[in-house]
Amino acid sequence: MRNCSACGTDLKILSNNPDKLPAAMSDPGKMAIAVEEVLRAAKAGSSMLPRYATDDVEVGDVTMRAGDLVLLDFTLSNFDEEAFDRPEEFDTTRAPNPHLTFGHGIWHCIGAPLARVEVQTAFTTLFRRLPDLQVGVPADELRHESGQLSAELLELPVTW
Repeated sequence: MRNCSACGTDLKILSNNPDKLPAAMSDPGKMAIAVEEVLRAAKAGSSMLPRYATDDVEVGDVTMRAGDLVLLDFTLSNFDEEAFDRPEEFDTTRAPNPHLTFGHGIWHCIGAPLARVEVQTAFTTLFRRLPDLQVGVPADELRHESGQLSAELLELPVTW
């Protein structure tokens, strides 16, 4: 087993679904679609944005008082049943895939196209060179950074 601390949640998702790899690896277009699903399903990055209520607001059965800390998890929109059929299922053929991983509108990440190409290239190269790559420990044994708003992996042990 080797540690790959630079690898992240995206690799964990794809390597934990080895049955999805052959189709993705068979064609660059299919890899592009698979990467979109990885981006949707990853729940990665700094998705928790701290904000403070400026007025008393009721949302459902909860009242947020002015000054209360409100944490908005924008990754949850990628699991909206109104936007995605079977959102909890990892489907590398999902198209269209209107995920909001890179934001939306004027808040859309200007680097999103480059990030997509980088992930597609990295996955294609990595899984071509190491076709048996997989996470080396059960998911509940992965260690995450504690005390942070986003739970980044401290390391990702892999085997091949």
